[in-house]
Amino acid sequence: MIIKKKKFSSIFILLLLTLFIAFSFLVKNTPGLKGDIEQELRIFLKEPVLLKSKKINSNKFLDYLSKLYNGLNNKIHNKTNFKNIKIDVKFKELELLKNDRKKALKNKKLINPKKINIRITFEGNIYEAKARLKGDLSEHWGNNKQWSLRVKLKKNKTIMSMNEFSLTIHAERDYPYNFLAYEMTQRYKLLSPRYETVTVNFNGSNWGLMLMEEQFSESFYAKNRIKEGPIFKMTNEQDFKLRTLLEGKIDNLNDVVKWQGKFETSIFNEKKIRKKSNFTNIKSNNTLISIFKNIQEVSILNESNYVSKIIKFQNVEEFAKNLAIVFFLGDAHSYQSNNARYYLDPYNLKIRPILTDYIHAKLEISNINNMPLFYKTIFRDAHFQKVFFETVHDLKNNFDLVQKDILKICESYGTNCVNMFDLNLLKENIENLSKERNFFENIDLFQNKNSAKKFNSIYHDELNDIKLYIRAFNDGEIYLYNLTSELLKVNKIIFDNFENSDEQIKGKN
Repeated sequence: MIIKKKKFSSIFILLLLTLFIAFSFLVKNTPGLKGDIEQELRIFLKEPVLLKSKKINSNKFLDYLSKLYNGLNNKIHNKTNFKNIKIDVKFKELELLKNDRKKALKNKKLINPKKINIRITFEGNIYEAKARLKGDLSEHWGNNKQWSLRVKLKKNKTIMSMNEFSLTIHAERDYPYNFLAYEMTQRYKLLSPRYETVTVNFNGSNWGLMLMEEQFSESFYAKNRIKEGPIFKMTNEQDFKLRTLLEGKIDNLNDVVKWQGKFETSIFNEKKIRKKSNFTNIKSNNTLISIFKNIQEVSILNESNYVSKIIKFQNVEEFAKNLAIVFFLGDAHSYQSNNARYYLDPYNLKIRPILTDYIHAKLEISNINNMPLFYKTIFRDAHFQKVFFETVHDLKNNFDLVQKDILKICESYGTNCVNMFDLNLLKENIENLSKERNFFENIDLFQNKNSAKKFNSIYHDELNDIKLYIRAFNDGEIYLYNLTSELLKVNKIIFDNFENSDEQIKGKN
């Protein structure tokens, strides 16, 4: 893979050196501004990722200089024009956004951000929309610009065929590997959100290149030619929130978060999805939600009488192909509960995985034992293994397609993009996969089973008041799960929504 370089004139080299010296001085003398300075350089050079990318030289000075050189070269000679999204926010709405960011910076965690009204101008058309801050941690909103936003257009309008999307910095989606993962999922006809790079102007300020990531709205269903059914996430991330806020502050943190967020099911656009149905006079989506929650509970509780039946609801081929791609990338992140999404097909009741937020790495086959039980139950299935190793074999024999994908992806971004891909790492991963064919046989299905030992979930902060997980069914049966080590007494249960009586209820102390 070769990207042609053109020689710089002496004036450009001088400009580059001046930029680098100024940057080095500011970073050394103003450490609080490091992120903002690097961000401004990225914006100026129109680079998705710049100095924080993989090292291409062991010497830090030469590494930074090479990346700046490549970025300036691409800015001057690459004529790619990314589509521009112009966002305008009124003062009152902007203050709400800033207040959410201020609270997040204080707490080091984004919690319950408010939705605001914004106006978007795209290709001469004006779109009214709702938006909010997005992203759990400060990488998404810590710098002066390029705050991650979740956007939903009003009146079902779309931009680039997306009605709902997020805007974030490329580094938070493992750029440029996110584009490679998408190309591979499309080759194997798997469900995956789309990515686009756009130039963002926010209230007259240049925010540079940002990643536009598709969310699960009507346009996602239409593009993938699937019926509008529920898409799930197997957590409400309460455990992650508590861990972030309490890390280093209490000794019994693992006990506090042990059951938090495990049973809750997040459903994208839940209110809208519950009202829809794929069958006349039947609230089919409510039934699908109930089925999925049953499956989730079985996988969390490791109920041996039911675990083996989970596979009946899994699209075995798609799970196999998805995991072959995951292991090819060496990823151990996309299948975790807060990243993976699932679509339950209303016609065959098969769950189709939608893996997101891949992080490439050297493949560690031992990670397979740490995967959620929801995946491990399928590993010994003969058909799953057949499709998995067929996909591995296909990836190995058609590695040239991956190389072509990389060249296509990097056309708009130049040498820095190409340098971020590690072909040797990917080749090593696929070689190890093709050699090792017995690792599925050695999986301990119940390795992660929660032990019955006593635990202490008591702490003095009032950050978490969710003590019970409760489900009520139409036949009057009620399930209650105590999420704490405390002895709880339930005096009274009041039903205030019989129509959706199957939905989870949060029990409070």
